[in-house]
Amino acid sequence: MIDIKDIPFPDKEFDVVIANMMLYHVPDLPRALREVRRVLKDNGTFYCATYGENGMMEYIGHLLDSFPVSSAHNYSFTLQNGEEKLAEHFSDVRKLLYEDALEVTDADDLIDYIDSLPGFSDIRDIPRDSLRAVLERNMRGGVLHVPKEYGMFAAKGIRE
Repeated sequence: MIDIKDIPFPDKEFDVVIANMMLYHVPDLPRALREVRRVLKDNGTFYCATYGENGMMEYIGHLLDSFPVSSAHNYSFTLQNGEEKLAEHFSDVRKLLYEDALEVTDADDLIDYIDSLPGFSDIRDIPRDSLRAVLERNMRGGVLHVPKEYGMFAAKGIRE
């Protein structure tokens, strides 16, 4: 594993650089993008996957609105703002969406998943039966349709 803010390779070394679901964790994104640009060949492509601001976590948060649950989400690099951030460093940025959803048939599986998320740590204080009732009340035909919002950007061309 390497630090994207200090990539230990020479200039113009790679045809492709991939950042899979991680740019929202980078504290100094402009520096990281300059490093990616530095190690890409002139005709190279930077692929970076991320999530959107209207996906699974937001849907789950909405379902749990009636409970004293706070949800903390990191929106520093998303499908909604990533193009603008990349355009500061690359001349050609394309957004590619991946349409997907989660079809939940067992509310307890989703409760276990939610319980594992650091952004929903308050959920541990809510009785499991109460959570299950809310999720099952939102099921249609025994299925809870949970929207997901994922995609990626393909960025090329050096912006000077």
